[in-house]
Amino acid sequence: GQVADLCARRSDFRRLIMEPTNETVPALRRRVSDPEVLGALEGRQAALLLHAFSKMRVRDEVVVHGIAQRLLRRDIMQNLNGQAIAMTCWALAKVDMPHPELMEALATRVTDDRMIEQLSEQSVANIVWAFAKLGVHNADLMAAVARRLLHDDVLATFNAQGIANTVWGFATLGVHNEDLMAAMAHRMLHEDFLTTFKAQEIANTVWGFATLGVHNGDLMAAV
Repeated sequence: GQVADLCARRSDFRRLIMEPTNETVPALRRRVSDPEVLGALEGRQAALLLHAFSKMRVRDEVVVHGIAQRLLRRDIMQNLNGQAIAMTCWALAKVDMPHPELMEALATRVTDDRMIEQLSEQSVANIVWAFAKLGVHNADLMAAVARRLLHDDVLATFNAQGIANTVWGFATLGVHNEDLMAAMAHRMLHEDFLTTFKAQEIANTVWGFATLGVHNGDLMAAV
């Protein structure tokens, strides 16, 4: 668990153990492939391991399948928090390895009212980005996300990357929600918020609006 945490959070540690002569990653892969080790993992540990492997660009079908099967256990899935769900979705997308059964289970977990209300803005944006990156369209998930973002000024907590990834995700999946896009544009036009956007984030957001056929004159003039 500690190694996975370091792999996920420390780029210098990842570079060190990814050296050709370092045996840490191969050893981790062997350990995670052990049924006894997998069977002892808690949900957060499994999500963290998957996240760590994706950070190291390790694309291992055996590892992904093993961790996915662990996460699919009902008792494990029901105890995953928002951060663990977002980490899992992001990890699968990062290594471009969709796992349909796991993605469906994660979407179902997210659409639970108690869960989606607990999601941070970063978790929401990462989940939308991941499903879009993998080309997985789940109508219930996207509808739940839209409702969440339109409730209680949640969008006010979003940063530039969160806005860009969310707009890009909705557009990539072809999910039209005029109220949400209007709220996104309103958030972008708030005070000096646009000045925090990087060029790529502006480009992705403009592309998203255009792809969805949403025209907002004030926003286009501002960017």
